[in-house]
Amino acid sequence: MFKIAGLVGLTLCTGLTGLLYSMKLRERIILLEDYMEMILSIKSSINYMREPLIMINQRGSKSGSKAFELFDKVRHDIHEKNAEMSQIWAQNAFQIYGGTPLEKEDIDIICYTGTFLGQTDFENQLARFQYLENRLSERIETAKENYACMGPLYRKLGFFSGGLIALIFI
Repeated sequence: MFKIAGLVGLTLCTGLTGLLYSMKLRERIILLEDYMEMILSIKSSINYMREPLIMINQRGSKSGSKAFELFDKVRHDIHEKNAEMSQIWAQNAFQIYGGTPLEKEDIDIICYTGTFLGQTDFENQLARFQYLENRLSERIETAKENYACMGPLYRKLGFFSGGLIALIFI
């Protein structure tokens, strides 16, 4: 009886580990899409309202959004610290997105925003926003393809390996 319960527990543990890896892939997609939403919001505020960076009020910001949290923290730190915008943006990006399933290239794209935001003329900012949107779209598509391919594999492999180990112990 205890042996069967242990084997079922082992199978569930390995299956849940596979689910955890699959959820990390999904979380990467969510984080990148959330960042894209924030970028589009900032771009529209700069483009249509002609608001300076510090004056942008994020009316549509979502609670619990890491991207909008990053933007609010950067706006706050601009007043507090005497540093370059790119340094403040990168520091806060690493602080907020550290420990998330984002890849190094994803973090580099997030840090790229700080190199031009509020520092260049209007037309140059719009061109860089377009470049950033294209890069983010590519990364989101790559993440979705990775999730579609690897997500089910991780889930199935977790339960399969647990069942296989259980059969070996029987």
